[in-house]
Amino acid sequence: MPLIKYLVRRSAAVITPGSKSWEFFRDLGVDERNLFIAVNAVEIASLPESQSKLINVINKDDLHGKKIILYVGRLIDLKNVD
Repeated sequence: MPLIKYLVRRSAAVITPGSKSWEFFRDLGVDERNLFIAVNAVEIASLPESQSKLINVINKDDLHGKKIILYVGRLIDLKNVD
């Protein structure tokens, strides 16, 4: 847990999948202004076929060790995709 606290306290922002995890990170000391809830977030590990496709993209495009932000969803105002 010390590593998680260290990382999230120094992050520019933390995106959480729901209100419970939002509260968890707030309680770890993350400033509420830097905490955001992703509407309808999905855990990719729960979708094995999607995980294997993502691994294929990482391998194909040589993205190992690079930061990746993947957005899958409708581009609607509620999602705040800017």
